[in-house]
Amino acid sequence: RRSGWALRWIDAAGLLLVGAALGSIGLVRPALFDTTYPMVINIALTVLARAVIVPSSAGRTLGLSAAAGAPALATAVFHAMRTGRTPGLEAPGAMDVVIQAGWLLAAVGLAVLASRVTYGLRAEVREARQVGQYTLEERIGEGGMGVVYRARHARLKRPTAVKLLSPGTVGSQRVRRFERAV
Repeated sequence: RRSGWALRWIDAAGLLLVGAALGSIGLVRPALFDTTYPMVINIALTVLARAVIVPSSAGRTLGLSAAAGAPALATAVFHAMRTGRTPGLEAPGAMDVVIQAGWLLAAVGLAVLASRVTYGLRAEVREARQVGQYTLEERIGEGGMGVVYRARHARLKRPTAVKLLSPGTVGSQRVRRFERAV
């Protein structure tokens, strides 16, 4: 188990290294085919996969995704300036840069949207698991009167058990019996 800070650092470093590695593929241009499109597609897929798998805010996803796509865009600009044309295409290199930038922008936009949705849903689930000062962590038992959860107190930061009475079992006798059991 790692701290939240360490996990965020590993996430950022990993995505930026993958972006740099994929962006450098375009610097090694085989004569048989253009590497720009596969490079951009792979970065787009990586950015989208990260947004779905790694919970983070939309702003963090935007920054990391843009930084991961920057090496590929820089490589496309480098080739456009050096050759003036996209290898294997009749389009001018500048037009290719615009096309690649559009694909990267679309991927980053979808990644931000995916992050926003999944991160928002995680926050809603976390809020739904909050009962007063307790955060419900795991269901540990169930009986005739209700369900027992392992929980954590917000201030005391220690594990505890919380029993929630089932709505159909709440009556004055049941409540007294529950209070005696407590």
